[in-house]
Amino acid sequence: MAEPQQARDLVRWDIVEEHLDEAEFLAVLWEAALDSPGYREAELARSLERRLLLHVEGLAVGGVPVADRLLWPTLDLAADSCTHAIVAGLALLREADPNGIDRLLGHLVTLPPGPAFDGLATALCLAPRNDIASRMFSRVEHGAEADRGALLVAIAPRGGTPGNAAVAWLEQAAADEDPRVRHAAAALALHSPRAAALRAAERLVGDADPQVRIAALHAALVHGSPGAHALAIDLARGRMPAEPAVVRAALVAIALTGEPAHVDLAKARLADDDMRAAVVWALGFGGRPAAVELLLPLLGDAELGPLAAEAIVGITGIGRDDPSFWVEGAAQPEVTDAEIQGDLPPEDLDADPAGTADDELPVPIPERFLAAWPRARDRMDPRQRFGEGRPLVHASCYAELLAGATMRRRHAIALEIAIRTRGVVRIPTRVFSAVSRAPLAVLDAAGAIDGSRPFARIS
Repeated sequence: MAEPQQARDLVRWDIVEEHLDEAEFLAVLWEAALDSPGYREAELARSLERRLLLHVEGLAVGGVPVADRLLWPTLDLAADSCTHAIVAGLALLREADPNGIDRLLGHLVTLPPGPAFDGLATALCLAPRNDIASRMFSRVEHGAEADRGALLVAIAPRGGTPGNAAVAWLEQAAADEDPRVRHAAAALALHSPRAAALRAAERLVGDADPQVRIAALHAALVHGSPGAHALAIDLARGRMPAEPAVVRAALVAIALTGEPAHVDLAKARLADDDMRAAVVWALGFGGRPAAVELLLPLLGDAELGPLAAEAIVGITGIGRDDPSFWVEGAAQPEVTDAEIQGDLPPEDLDADPAGTADDELPVPIPERFLAAWPRARDRMDPRQRFGEGRPLVHASCYAELLAGATMRRRHAIALEIAIRTRGVVRIPTRVFSAVSRAPLAVLDAAGAIDGSRPFARIS
């Protein structure tokens, strides 16, 4: 009894608390950076990710005293901070003993939906350990049936190799009343055998929840569903009503699947003011030189100019790392007393106080792009698709594109890789860099990938 007490006495609890608070702060920044145009994967890995994991390590080295007094209570069912729970779960998973994972899984299935469950589930998906998915799926196959749903909801975003019990769960989960369960079914379908995956995904592509619908559309496209592809075209054309997020996902899907007609489709949809930003975003993934002709006139638009420039860079590589193509950030003018007298302007209570990722985009200098485009166009075959100026003809091209793309563009590029390899190569993009390392090695060995082949001819 004396030894544990001595160990507790040796812990500097003020430092431990600081590690927890700093890790929580960095976890929020890291998650936001996953959708940022300001980071690339290597930059994020050596900055926010590295600092976050060092603070997690600072919690883990405290051993049993820190785990019992601070980490496990953070995972209590009454916990009110999802981010604290993520950090606590990551610290507990630093222990190499596989029994530690089993204890956490046993705890997970006792938690109701809420911050503690969501945080621990996220930690299990993020932790840079190769044995997490296999132990979770093993527990699904051999453990209590009552625990199956909670475990699969938690592991679905990370994926893995589901067994028979997990695959059988897909069909009942697709009919569940809880959208969280249906979303997990759609996500797990991405990693499941084709027949079972398509039964679940094709049922969920018409789901009432937009996020479920998008996840199901992605899974169905990866497994080669002609029906899902036709649905994506109808959604992109506006032939059926859908949430804006669903239409945006459909526009990107049509661009990724290499259809030459997506440029004409985009041209028609640019006339819809509500869809212009979504169309410009999607054009940046289509890779067709003809799309650049649509984007160049938008460079001077105060709202769409930065987005159009991002799309042009995504196709051509023009101005990618050249500061002369971008307006220098100007210092904010000093505010005087005279300017702050009188009534304040009305506040937009519906506006997002944090802004959006689009607000981080640099402002282009249109003349520079217009001058550079003719030379770039002469080097680009209009029959091919391009990523940052490279013809998309091989796995190595996609690997280079992933490495150089900004974080928010990597999600769509990874989806295209999964579609074009029929799910053989699935690159997770909302994880720590160590978790994506093995799938990236599979991509390096994938050989020829014809990015210009339309969806119906992907083998």
